[in-house]
Amino acid sequence: HGFVRVGKNGRLELKDGLPARFWGVVIGGRSVNTPKYFIEKTVETLARAGVNLIRLLVEPAEQDKWGEAMNADFLDRLDYWIAASKKKGIYSSVSLNLIDSLDSPTVTFSKISLGIQKSLIGSFAASHKNAYTGLTYAEDPAVAFFEIGNGKSLLSEPGAWTKMPEPYWKEFNLLWNNWLEKQYRSTTRLQAAWTNASGISALAASESLEKKNISLPGMDDTPFDQAILAPYHDPLRSPARRSDAVRFAMAVQRSYFEEMSEYLSRLGIRVPILAAARNDLLPITAVASQTLNMTAGESYYDYPTESSRKELSGLELFSMRNPVTERGAWSFAPNIARTHWSGSPVVLKAWTACWPNPFRSASVLGVAAYSCFQGVDVVVHDNYLTIGDLMRIGSFGLQADPARWGLFGLAAK
Repeated sequence: HGFVRVGKNGRLELKDGLPARFWGVVIGGRSVNTPKYFIEKTVETLARAGVNLIRLLVEPAEQDKWGEAMNADFLDRLDYWIAASKKKGIYSSVSLNLIDSLDSPTVTFSKISLGIQKSLIGSFAASHKNAYTGLTYAEDPAVAFFEIGNGKSLLSEPGAWTKMPEPYWKEFNLLWNNWLEKQYRSTTRLQAAWTNASGISALAASESLEKKNISLPGMDDTPFDQAILAPYHDPLRSPARRSDAVRFAMAVQRSYFEEMSEYLSRLGIRVPILAAARNDLLPITAVASQTLNMTAGESYYDYPTESSRKELSGLELFSMRNPVTERGAWSFAPNIARTHWSGSPVVLKAWTACWPNPFRSASVLGVAAYSCFQGVDVVVHDNYLTIGDLMRIGSFGLQADPARWGLFGLAAK
């Protein structure tokens, strides 16, 4: 149906004016690099199940380095996925997950990192021709979207604010001081803004905009109701300093999105560009909605966190509750609502209800119903495996789980 675009109503549409809604799966990392006969078999199976989008997650972290990830064999498989899916009427979404392959989150501001990203994206998406379609990825209407990030930002990596390696640390500090100078224009105005009603200043006597020596705060994940109670003069935890740091992070993210979007446009990429933010990082999601074509989020139910893995084992890792009857801020509907901003199409780039939750089959129809109700444009299950023991049920591996896969085609309708 031609290139995907954002319509005037803030929803996705196709070239012939048809409303566009996608139901798909993630083909991630090593699963991309599978034999061609199995790619054809997988695409045929997905098409029968009503899938009309595959999200090809190119993850250099799993391939060691981008130079090794983008070897001829891997790139040939990626080409084949896109071509084989196209024959079955299935669009592809290509995730250029460069942000995780460099010194994150320096990719959002470092001139060196930005140059590397642009060079890689240019050679990958605009110069390389698919051997099976004769088109570059930018020219192919079967490539529905491009992703330029997978959830990493200055606010998602709080440790980076005080532990960033050189030469990035010097560049980051200067960027922060220049931003403050642009906002306040003088040390006197900054000091006035950072002084509370009790006359306590968050600015140290030795700090000034002229010297460009104003320290960055620590940005650890402290709950808001605790963060505002921190000592006002504390150079790492002052609420005034941290408040401006959030605004600074938003400005850095905005500049990154704008620069990358402009570059992709110059390459001839005409389909929507998106970058996923963490659902709980509303400042970054707000910036994405204002600067990119789409916003994106994810929803995992009963997914064991790293902290819980250390404390629990076996079935204790899982809540075993029904995702459809679950309530609270992190149940499906309010969680996805965080990523859905006015006038911007929304992508649920990854979701699953993990095995061994006994109610996980309910999530399949539940996600489809809620996504229709909330006007979600793209819904992608994480993930569909094509390597390893494909009959072994796990937290992911949709293809092996009859409780989820058995209803997947019905949910597609």
